[in-house]
Amino acid sequence: MREDILLFESNMNNCLNDKKLYDKQFFESIRLYDQLYMEDSISKSIEVQKCASENRINMNAKKILFDRINYHYEFLKRKYEYFLSSKHLIINNFDLIKNNNLDDLVRIREILNTL
Repeated sequence: MREDILLFESNMNNCLNDKKLYDKQFFESIRLYDQLYMEDSISKSIEVQKCASENRINMNAKKILFDRINYHYEFLKRKYEYFLSSKHLIINNFDLIKNNNLDDLVRIREILNTL
């Protein structure tokens, strides 16, 4: 997915560079009073601007998706590491959890914390 983001970004930058070139050609055609050159330059400029916009939209969509996946990955990784580090505690206290004593212990802790 990172490669896709980099590809869209590269394509967008290429299109923007082309747009700068066509914009310069457009202003040069105005200076020269060359209407055909002006129309050609402006149409190509519009075309590459569309290219840049499409690549920007695709790049941003991929970035959002990538960030969301990365967030959930990190969240699950932290949970896994926590449970892995607390494995012995969970195993030793499994009977408390199974017998619903854990809820009582949590309530007792909350009461003690409020005192």
